[in-house]
Amino acid sequence: MEEGRPDSGRHRSGGQGGKPGGRLNDDPAEYLAVLLGQEKLAHVGAEKTADGIDAEHYKGSFTTADLLKADESTKAMAQANRQYLHEAVKHITTFEVDLWIGKDGYPVRADTVSTDAEGTTKTTAKFSDFAAATPVQAPSADQVASFDDLSKGTDRTLDEADQKLKGADQKLQDAGLGGLGAGS
Repeated sequence: MEEGRPDSGRHRSGGQGGKPGGRLNDDPAEYLAVLLGQEKLAHVGAEKTADGIDAEHYKGSFTTADLLKADESTKAMAQANRQYLHEAVKHITTFEVDLWIGKDGYPVRADTVSTDAEGTTKTTAKFSDFAAATPVQAPSADQVASFDDLSKGTDRTLDEADQKLKGADQKLQDAGLGGLGAGS
């Protein structure tokens, strides 16, 4: 991979919504768990990332077998997370990574090229502000509603629909058609 290339490629992580692979590109701990213990991960040396951050550069190229072989490095994880991780990588045929670790020991950037039966995906992940407080701002009062307030309108609408169904049921019964519950 070339230093300084822009973020590129489509973002396909093997699944969405908690499916295997969905978190692999989003969770640095899981990402690094796959790489720790890899014999093929080589230390390139100290250098600046494309973003100008001083870091140690590591590079590697792996097969599915390589990724699953590094199971020793994932033993600290809960079994469910280890299984999730195995599912996330088993479809990968080749995985190339350039990884930069900052002076604090945390990852700062990872450029990857992952290939599977669907094609090749290039991803750049940038990591920062570990353990920093995340600012949260409450919405203004005009943007807040209580669940009770929201459900009042729903309850009223449901009550109206219920009354209409009861009326329709009665009409069907009056016409000798058995009503809405006749088929159940």
